[in-house]
Amino acid sequence: MPEFTLPLLPTEKMPDRPSEMIRLAMLDISECSRDFRYEVEEPRISSWDLFFHHVDDFWDHVWHRPIPNKGTCLVCMAGAVMAKSLFAPWGYEWTPFDFEKITREKLIALEAFRNGNINIALIDILGHSNNPLEAERKIVPYTKSRRLFFRQMEKLADDLEEHGL
Repeated sequence: MPEFTLPLLPTEKMPDRPSEMIRLAMLDISECSRDFRYEVEEPRISSWDLFFHHVDDFWDHVWHRPIPNKGTCLVCMAGAVMAKSLFAPWGYEWTPFDFEKITREKLIALEAFRNGNINIALIDILGHSNNPLEAERKIVPYTKSRRLFFRQMEKLADDLEEHGL
């Protein structure tokens, strides 16, 4: 596949409030699930790897990765945002480090939210964890139950919004 460098995208493509980021991601993951070019895959990634960007799992994580023999791209929740809201070109591998710093932090925070790591997500995007909610929350993986995943993520967005986040 040819080398391609994504230009730094403007930060206004992603909202600043965590609740709005989650809602945007829910729309994008829904769009990807209906687009034959994408497959949604939601592997678990540990709090340690999310917080420290630990090489073993963080870099191997599915963000936005092509599957050559199938002609599709695997995307996680943040990868869906890369694909739909940030317009990352299809057919290439993308990670948060292909985007400017503020967008990168928001993408990593989305994965932390998806994994139920609320404190880590807030540290990534706010620089602190003055978290009015619990530190962690059980979120059922998208691939196990889409309906429950969406319900739990919507509840998380509602709870964050209730606290001005």
